Amino acid sequence: MIGFYPFEQGKVVGGTQAVVSALAPALAQEERVAHLTVLSFHHGEVASHNKQINEKFQVRYVPGQKRLSVLTRFFIEVARTRRIIAEIKPDIVHGHGLGWSGDIATQAWPRAVVTVHGIIQQEARLNSKGKIRDRLRVPMIEHMASQVLKRARVVISISSYSSRVLDGKIRGEHVQIPNPIDLEFFREPNGEIASKRVVFAGVLRPRKNVEGILRAFAIAHKRHPDARLSIAGPSPDPVYAQKIRDMVQSLQIADVVDFIGYVENDRLAQEIYDSRALVLFSHEETLPTIIAQALAMGKPALSSNVGGVADMITDGENGFLVEPSDEAAFADRLDSLFSSAALCATMGLRGREIALRNFTPAAVARQTVDAYQHALR
Repeated sequence: MIGFYPFEQGKVVGGTQAVVSALAPALAQEERVAHLTVLSFHHGEVASHNKQINEKFQVRYVPGQKRLSVLTRFFIEVARTRRIIAEIKPDIVHGHGLGWSGDIATQAWPRAVVTVHGIIQQEARLNSKGKIRDRLRVPMIEHMASQVLKRARVVISISSYSSRVLDGKIRGEHVQIPNPIDLEFFREPNGEIASKRVVFAGVLRPRKNVEGILRAFAIAHKRHPDARLSIAGPSPDPVYAQKIRDMVQSLQIADVVDFIGYVENDRLAQEIYDSRALVLFSHEETLPTIIAQALAMGKPALSSNVGGVADMITDGENGFLVEPSDEAAFADRLDSLFSSAALCATMGLRGREIALRNFTPAAVARQTVDAYQHALR
């Protein structure tokens, strides 16, 4: 398996790393899996080493190239992957994502399975600022994703949305399997929460539209002065992060908005557990892991209806969906969440049923091994 694996237990950054850290141990417990090695490429964050998790499962932290990786098609990572493949002789190589891991997996081994966590072609276009670097990079990413989809024996879509987007672009078999959620998030629901706190959790990037959340929250806060908003997640873009902080000041909600920053799994789970609901107002998503994590803990989610979010949220049943950028509707749904703790608890229990049915690591691991067997055939 190729994908980012946490350097330290519980220190997870991003949805894909959360998926790999939940799925890999569950795969190692599958009786149909004889041995699992995860290749986690890094850029000097840790010393390169092998970590033996148990007798069936090891992680290898392998150095990768720092610059021009897309332009050079990850030739250093591909060469190192091929050497490791020659050593361990796997049946399947599983890459997580249409980007670097999927490209490495499908270049290095013919029996490759690729899980599509995000439509990186769309994300690249959305994040493009029109600079020369972007105008060069976007076509390369589009070409890379196209080649990965053509080379993979099995492509796993995590939502009906990504299945529709990728339809007709895949040469091999195409299956749909949702992402797993770490067992840390399957806590027993804590019922009605008196505190009127909602949580946003994610990387602070323009795609996440945190400014839209702030404007809608400011409207709802006028009706509910005791409401609070927590913002959790890393800030890789300091310019955008400062824009968000400046907006909090200009909207005069600085005393009720808490910036938590990057937090480890246990703290993130506790933040969601102590809240009434999760909020997400992204311009683009595929199947946000954070929503599944909230549902697992019996919390409703308020989200923009983008990507595969509707696969997890049924409007009015286990959360609320609004159209992207409709801040008035978002504020109105926030008002509903703040007005009734009982409503939040009821919707949360419905969401937990969905999570228990679809997102446990063991259930996803079984379906993933089925996909491996398809690739072998």
